[in-house]
Amino acid sequence: MPAPRQIPNRGIPQTSPLAATERMPRGLHLGWLLLYVLVNGLILNPVLSSFNAIFIGDHNLPSVSAARQAIATNLSDLAHLTSPGDFDNDSLGAMLPALKSFAANPQVSPYQAVFFHDNVKFQYPLTSLLPLYFLQRLGVGDDDQSTIFNSACCIALLGILLLSIFIALRLNRGGGPNTSAWSTRVIVSTTVAAACLLFYPITRGLELGQIQTILTFGFTAAFCCWIWGREKTSGVILGVMVLVKPQYALFLVWAPLRKRFGAFVSCIAAIAAGVIVSLCVFGFHNNMDYLKVLHFIGLHGESYATNQSMNGLLNRLLFNGDNLIWDEKAFAPFNPIVYAGTVLSFVALVGFSLFFPCGPQRKSGADDFACCLLVATMASPIAWEHHYGILFPIFIWLWFGKSTRPVPRSRTIFIALAYFLTSDNIKVFDRLASIPVLNVFQSYLFFGALIVLILLLRPTSPETAPALLPRRCPPQRE
Repeated sequence: MPAPRQIPNRGIPQTSPLAATERMPRGLHLGWLLLYVLVNGLILNPVLSSFNAIFIGDHNLPSVSAARQAIATNLSDLAHLTSPGDFDNDSLGAMLPALKSFAANPQVSPYQAVFFHDNVKFQYPLTSLLPLYFLQRLGVGDDDQSTIFNSACCIALLGILLLSIFIALRLNRGGGPNTSAWSTRVIVSTTVAAACLLFYPITRGLELGQIQTILTFGFTAAFCCWIWGREKTSGVILGVMVLVKPQYALFLVWAPLRKRFGAFVSCIAAIAAGVIVSLCVFGFHNNMDYLKVLHFIGLHGESYATNQSMNGLLNRLLFNGDNLIWDEKAFAPFNPIVYAGTVLSFVALVGFSLFFPCGPQRKSGADDFACCLLVATMASPIAWEHHYGILFPIFIWLWFGKSTRPVPRSRTIFIALAYFLTSDNIKVFDRLASIPVLNVFQSYLFFGALIVLILLLRPTSPETAPALLPRRCPPQRE
């Protein structure tokens, strides 16, 4: 009697009940995922926004920016793509004054002049100013720099979308028979594209004119490289990202602990190159003054509702500052309880990301890598909504990167809940702003990120490892 035919590279007989289970629901599951993404982004988010508008009418928010953001939706923010000139200058509004301050008086630190004296929230290292500095030296004016920057953000959004589709299609290729059919590829591509364009942290960053949009593209590229073994390339990308957002330097602790020395060295090399140039351009003292800014931010943080970190949660819980009105000139007052809680949460989150994952199957894998970079955002004293744009490629991994075996219903529910909490603007929770304890629900996005973190930390057995490539030809590291 002939042996049952094998599914290529899976080793599961097609006559087995498991094989039948894998073949039947794949297209159905993709269809349901697409429907969920569309309903969430096109129906649920606008409905939530309508409740937000009622909230504004009831409370007469004195801040125009707070009222504007409360009724924002994925679609309203995405509409700015048609007119990039209408983007807010959230990042450039702080970076250009710092650059002009240095040009006017190189002896005075831009942080002293802009951050501490003028109360402009320039919170980036001076390495982030290098592209603008060289554009300025070439004679490019502020308006043209703004146009270039906004165009770069739009290109970054396109890059996030295309790379995410590429990741999804490659991961879905290991999903058993018929996953290469054109109809399946269309459904996967449509789902990912819709989810990307309807993911609020991404569209919010775009509308604000935030450099985080470019960083989210960088993370997506680094994540893609890591999945397929291009670790040195991933390290270089992360090194460039650290030059703009130092929180991602957690990777420099994680990589050697995971014995990924090639990625570690390439990341260090990229950082060193940027730092050397910055020292030559801005000077040692000006660069080192950034440590004072980091210390100040760590002591205070932000109470405003869009700060989705433990620091923001504690500030709101203790009513330490106004959590409904954005003050562009001030931070939350220092509170020892908030500070202690922020430090303890930092230690706990970083400790989990570095030491909790156990077992050779999870060490330095895609889950572990994503966990490290997600914690780098969550553990920060200030983590704005748009900083969580990096969750989108992580959701692609959660949707398509796991085993094709039936996923436990509880896991599916938690992924769906996490996506809802992190992809929508749920400002209706601001109705709880003045109610003790209940105002913790204003941190809904932070809770959604915690769910994602738990899903990533859950150990993966060899049986549930994704079949990214044929087992006889495993991905090679650089």
